Amino acid sequence: ARTALGGWRVRRYDSAATLASDVLDCVPAHLPGANLLCSEHVTADGHLRFTSRAHALELHESGLLQCATCGRFFRGGRGLRDHQIVAHDGS
Repeated sequence: ARTALGGWRVRRYDSAATLASDVLDCVPAHLPGANLLCSEHVTADGHLRFTSRAHALELHESGLLQCATCGRFFRGGRGLRDHQIVAHDGS
């Protein structure tokens, strides 16, 4: 169906994570301020996790490292490695 603002569609989602992933895909990288983001992740339960460059730098300077898979921060290489082994099957 069409509206005055353009096309739209109705879609049902199996999970909050699937919906969040689609929402994240619709956020254009060229939006003002988009370059302020360091990372965006969707959690298994459908939460969107955004990290600003400033916040990531502050955490990194305090010794925390960010998991590339889920976006959470952990103290040092050992903490990050242990998390990845347990939460992401070593990936």
